[in-house]
Amino acid sequence: KLKGGPIKRQLDDIERIYYQNEHQAEVDCILKYARQTLPFYEKIKDNNLASFPVVNKAVIRQNFDGIFNYEYDMQRLHNTSTSGSTGEPFTTYQDSSKRLRTVADLIRMFAHFDFYLGDRYVFIRSWVEHYDSSKKTQLKQNFIPIDVNTFDLSKKKALHERLKKDKKICALITYGSALEDFLNYLKENNEDGLKSNLKVIFSCSDALKPEVKALGEKMFNCPIINRYSSEECGIMGYSEKGSDEIKLNIASYHFELLGLEDDEPVVPGTVGRIVVTDLFNKAMPLIRYDTGDLAISDDNGDNVTVLKTLVGRIADTIYTDDKILVSGVTLSSYMQDFDSNIQKYQLICTADNTLEMLVVAKQADLKGLEQLLKKIFGTARELKIKVVDDIPLEKNGKFKQIVNLYKG
Repeated sequence: KLKGGPIKRQLDDIERIYYQNEHQAEVDCILKYARQTLPFYEKIKDNNLASFPVVNKAVIRQNFDGIFNYEYDMQRLHNTSTSGSTGEPFTTYQDSSKRLRTVADLIRMFAHFDFYLGDRYVFIRSWVEHYDSSKKTQLKQNFIPIDVNTFDLSKKKALHERLKKDKKICALITYGSALEDFLNYLKENNEDGLKSNLKVIFSCSDALKPEVKALGEKMFNCPIINRYSSEECGIMGYSEKGSDEIKLNIASYHFELLGLEDDEPVVPGTVGRIVVTDLFNKAMPLIRYDTGDLAISDDNGDNVTVLKTLVGRIADTIYTDDKILVSGVTLSSYMQDFDSNIQKYQLICTADNTLEMLVVAKQADLKGLEQLLKKIFGTARELKIKVVDDIPLEKNGKFKQIVNLYKG
């Protein structure tokens, strides 16, 4: 308010786009701006989105001088850096309008679930150096940070006790894998229900299994919302209470689902690559940016508003012998019969195209597991199953159910 309400204006603008159906006008505006301002797009003759090339991290890095608007002072811009799960370092620069838009999107999503600025929450993530979890920031934003990289039994027990005693904590933001880990701890300690004042749990960054969502909602007696976001973009969508579908943030982005082998829109109901156009960053526009994520929608692939299924990252999928794509979410549905015996698992497709399943288990039906995997993936490749003491998290603090190292 002291600054004249810039975030309030962004919130009003979001409502304007939704309720006055101004989405296409914003798409046209950013496309026109890119053609007139940035060398990378100067040869494009019209505002047809399909005329613009699909880009990814590698393309942007190679053409940075043609995509970044040097009329902006880079030192005064907000930057986001990520290596993500692909191991490709990537930095984007955001002008003040885009930064305000990201904050407004976040506030709007939180308020939709009765969670407001100043409400106390727990944030479980990988708290690496460039994320501010200082005491000053914790006090200002009223959150409790928990580092997923050190989320051991003592930390789980402490969180359990804190959620029961601190009735001011009304939200939990966490990786899907960390939530599953915490729920497994509660199950092992015979906690069928957890009395707390949580209004909502937001799962983000890695896959939220349907069975984890169902168990968590039963234990905590509050909705678990699947949040779809990224460092380089912001809040791109979220599920509604009682639904697994992702409602996309079309007030700030345009979404496409394109083919796995080409840049054509997919047929509704089939898997496609999520390609996003950010409508509000003029310092470094992301136009037709391939997020590396896969999804299924009932919408036409050139204008997607709802994701029926968020499949996962293309780097975290494996093809069967019959060329059917299997994601971590799909694999978890097959693995449910083994949940009582297997505490954690990871399927790796090695560089030589061998399938290797790592399992953490007190006792496991390895013969039955081998038969299941052969039924899913076929018998053309060598299959190995190894019982291990633990499976480490990725460097970014997330856990992958599937790791594909095969380049063929």
